[in-house]
Amino acid sequence: HHPPVAGGRGSGALCRTPGVSISRLRESTRFPPDGEIARIADAVNGNRPDEVMSILRTGGGIVNYVSLDAAAASPGAWPGFLELCREKFARFAASADVQSALERLNDFRVLCALRHGPYGVERLNEYIKARLGKGCPIPMMITQNDRLQAVSNGDVGVVMPDDPKNLRLPGGRSARLELLPDLALGLAA
Repeated sequence: HHPPVAGGRGSGALCRTPGVSISRLRESTRFPPDGEIARIADAVNGNRPDEVMSILRTGGGIVNYVSLDAAAASPGAWPGFLELCREKFARFAASADVQSALERLNDFRVLCALRHGPYGVERLNEYIKARLGKGCPIPMMITQNDRLQAVSNGDVGVVMPDDPKNLRLPGGRSARLELLPDLALGLAA
């Protein structure tokens, strides 16, 4: 069993690994194996672009497709994107305790094909966080394994407004932020 890899980092690591020419992710520990995301991944891996687009456009509530104008480099210009994020993250943003924040965070996540640039994970995380406002939990994703802190790449927790120095993780775990390895915002992945 291998820990999950942060968005946009797995391919680069594989390309730099001697003796590895092709690898395919066949198991995800983040999403249900029979859900929309798994079906999209299967269609992508099977080189079935029409099926990918069909799943994205008809979304069953988990996946929502937002068509982007190539000239619109600002998420604010994307039709319905801000409203969708506000609607889907509203329950999470209103969470007053760790357990509800962790549960509600799984209600919605923005998935990106890129890490950097106007359509990438980094830009969208900052954009969404700024629009959710102050006083809401901040989701953070571990992007490097650390056995001493008992965290794995891909673990997601929350920093609560009343406890800004700790990352609260599923299972009642907690870790001091300054002791953790690399972290990234976890609204988009």
